[in-house]
Amino acid sequence: MAPAPSATLLTVDLTDDQYHDIARFRSQLRAFVREADLVAKSVGLTPAQHELLLQVRSRDAAPSIGELAELLSLALSTTHESVKRAEANGLVTLTVDPADARRSLVHLTAQGRRKLTELYDLSYERLEHARLRLLRNLEDATRAARR
Repeated sequence: MAPAPSATLLTVDLTDDQYHDIARFRSQLRAFVREADLVAKSVGLTPAQHELLLQVRSRDAAPSIGELAELLSLALSTTHESVKRAEANGLVTLTVDPADARRSLVHLTAQGRRKLTELYDLSYERLEHARLRLLRNLEDATRAARR
């Protein structure tokens, strides 16, 4: 693990406007995640299941549990438990990687795909609007931090 950055590395004094831009971005980031979590719950998914299914669906090939742990910023054991719960709920299946029998690959089931489709049928426009607002504010915050 990399050492924590030293407090002496921060040599820039931010302005009140810069802090405002950064605070607004962080607030909108939390609002985006909160909105996505509420929509996930409305279709019977936990926020963790939503994120897991989304990461599996967005890959060109079935990811391994280790790859998912990295994508989700979770410990391998936590990711493994999350995958096993999703498998028990019929959302994903696990297969042995034919190239490396030590790895398990995670695949969406038809039910997992239906849940994602249902979620985004309900919320794509709202989440896309929030995403675009978030990106604009990220750009503002980035510019603020560079000033």
